[in-house]
Amino acid sequence: DSLLGGDYISEDFTSTGNVTGNFLYGNRMLGNVRMRQVRVAGEACPKLYQNLEETPTCYPAWSVISEETAYTKEWDPDFDTSSEYFTWKSVTETDELLAFFGQFGTYPGSGYVVDFPDDQENATAILTSLQENKWTDVKTRAVFLDFAFYNPNLDLFMAVRIVNEFLPSGVVELFGTFRAMKLDRYPLDSFSNYLVVGCEGITLALVFFYFFEEVIQIYKEGVRSYFSDFWNFMDIMNLVLFMAVAYLRLNTHFRVEEMFGNPDNITAPKLQNIAFWFDQEKALIGVNAILMYVKVMKYLTATKKFSRVTRTIARGFGDLVAFFILFFIAILGFAFGGLLIMGTDQEEYYKLELGIATLIRASFGDFDYDATREAHRVLGPVFFFMWLVFAGVILLNMAIAIISEAFLAVMNEDAENEGEKTMFDAINQFALVKRVKNLIEDREAVEELENAIDDIDADNDAMVDEGELKEFLDNNKDAKKVFGVSSANELMSKFDSDGSGQLDEEELQELKSYLKQKKEEYDEKIEEEKSAAPSARGGIPGDDTD
Repeated sequence: DSLLGGDYISEDFTSTGNVTGNFLYGNRMLGNVRMRQVRVAGEACPKLYQNLEETPTCYPAWSVISEETAYTKEWDPDFDTSSEYFTWKSVTETDELLAFFGQFGTYPGSGYVVDFPDDQENATAILTSLQENKWTDVKTRAVFLDFAFYNPNLDLFMAVRIVNEFLPSGVVELFGTFRAMKLDRYPLDSFSNYLVVGCEGITLALVFFYFFEEVIQIYKEGVRSYFSDFWNFMDIMNLVLFMAVAYLRLNTHFRVEEMFGNPDNITAPKLQNIAFWFDQEKALIGVNAILMYVKVMKYLTATKKFSRVTRTIARGFGDLVAFFILFFIAILGFAFGGLLIMGTDQEEYYKLELGIATLIRASFGDFDYDATREAHRVLGPVFFFMWLVFAGVILLNMAIAIISEAFLAVMNEDAENEGEKTMFDAINQFALVKRVKNLIEDREAVEELENAIDDIDADNDAMVDEGELKEFLDNNKDAKKVFGVSSANELMSKFDSDGSGQLDEEELQELKSYLKQKKEEYDEKIEEEKSAAPSARGGIPGDDTD
């Protein structure tokens, strides 16, 4: 009653009219509110307690093997369990997820279920009956309260789960999960939506294309050889995650279509199930985004400075692995120590995994010294300073030393042989080869003209007229480019120094000298480019200009 009663809005205050399940600002409740509990069966108490009671029964912490599938109250043999709310249901009957990860345990989707009706009066009556019959008791280990809302203004669904975990110590811990989702992701009611579908389709096609490319590469190279390259492993993981996201997206889309095909199928458990897979999809997309940004490091070899970073990591990788093994052993030992010394007094150490996280945070300066000292006035400070000295002074400085040594080796390598070839070096190398190739082609064109110039005097009268020059230009396609002219008349004007309209032997010799000078200029340029080749680390492949 306190959960829902005050939120219902009467017809006088809502613009949508008297619609069942309508809430403030247009949030509409979907399905019913569901309450579900999981219980443990009783077991024999420890021997010490058996000396205090004649027929003692204890109720352990939650575990799957201790789940109670038949509702009983050992202290009340005549308790009536005929009601459906005291009947255990399996996962297939509840439409729940196989498991839910709580703070203190992993709970199945089975249990004892109460689906409250739509109207407040009957829902309140059922809740009162459950309270009077003590539906929850010492055997209860978790109670789930599920409900869902839809806001048409935002086109968002909200699947809510409130979890109460009942610990064997008597403590009840409460936390909630709130999963917002847009179920109709492909409405196809505008150009932008069609564009989104098209882009996703193209992306999926490219993913499958590149995946088959990787499969072919694995087949050719062999599994061991393929995965020996770290970047190949990153590529295949990237593609596999893309396909997993595509599967989840299509799966949830069709499940939503099926559920909303019949409004009676819309229930809080089904929305919880779909919301869970929406969350997993987002998590996979997040992991894939990280992998894609890590892959950017693959292209850091584009410049020498960036390539030093990747080469430093690669050179020091073996030593870093050994260091992290040592670090893990040390942190595991200190975490066990913290668990035994302060686990009962300080929350940060009461579990091994929490102790490991606390120690890692302390290594980087995030620690609570006062809480550690209060947990154990003698060993707490000793433990604290020992870890800071060992982790902060010894281990972290050792990691810095490993990276510094690897970086120094890379710098020395760059000084000795100009370092590893980068992507820009490859581009420069290609451009250099291209320039030299063009110069060699131009030089060969000049040589062909030198050989053809001897036959320019077609009538053997020791004079070259404009007609013979035109025939020479027509027969040699590179002649106009070499001489820098566009016609025979222009070429005649360039070398006819006496203005006679014909080239005599002296003028013809000037033409030949021009070609020789051009050839020498090309030879000088080729030599200049060849001398620049060592700076590109690799010279000119296949150079045969000499």
